[in-house]
Amino acid sequence: MVCNSLNKDSGVIKEALKVLDKKNLALIIHSNSFPSLINEDTGFGNANSNGGKKVIDFASGLFNVIQLGPAGKTKSCDSSPYTSTIFSNNPLFIDLKQLTTTEWGNILSEKTFKEIVSNNPNKNKGKTAYSYIYYVQQKALKEAWENFKKWDNDGIKKELETYKRENSFWLEKDALYEALSIENNNDYWPLWQSDSDKNLFNPKSIEEQLACGERIKKSKQNILMKLIFTVFANL
Repeated sequence: MVCNSLNKDSGVIKEALKVLDKKNLALIIHSNSFPSLINEDTGFGNANSNGGKKVIDFASGLFNVIQLGPAGKTKSCDSSPYTSTIFSNNPLFIDLKQLTTTEWGNILSEKTFKEIVSNNPNKNKGKTAYSYIYYVQQKALKEAWENFKKWDNDGIKKELETYKRENSFWLEKDALYEALSIENNNDYWPLWQSDSDKNLFNPKSIEEQLACGERIKKSKQNILMKLIFTVFANL
């Protein structure tokens, strides 16, 4: 019944496009606007989720173009994708449900995933719970990373190392920014207290240039942690 209806609607749309002398019909949707399945609503939409894939499957029969919004990492204080990162994808677009499967070595426990869904303040309301998922997703990814290190899968780990090497030109800077965000207790750089940190990528003096190397050394451990989260989001 659904397939027949979809084929009928598709035919009507094609005829309408001919009348309008148009070739394309686009669906424009931000990734966080995708719906979740009933027992998979973490508080943030995701094109990679099972619910998101159903929407794409349906839309592919009606639209010949699907345009997603900016996919960069957003700030804890600002969910707008228009103030997000350029290179790093948003870790919120990592589908946590997939990490509980054997395909990903069950690196996230089913228990953790169910707790996240259960505690979602907007569960099954079709509404984002941004502040909630922003922080619990980070905790879930820390758990996944610890289990990933123990996972006996040389293929995936080689892929990770290759990705890090080929993308080091932007990956290390983005990771450094994340590490400095931790140290400044804010991931929006204009609100940082340290002027030298604000100017780290655009030093105003020789002194600031010299300070750059020292800040990187001090932030080394946090950089490593954030480097992994950034890579996960882009795989």
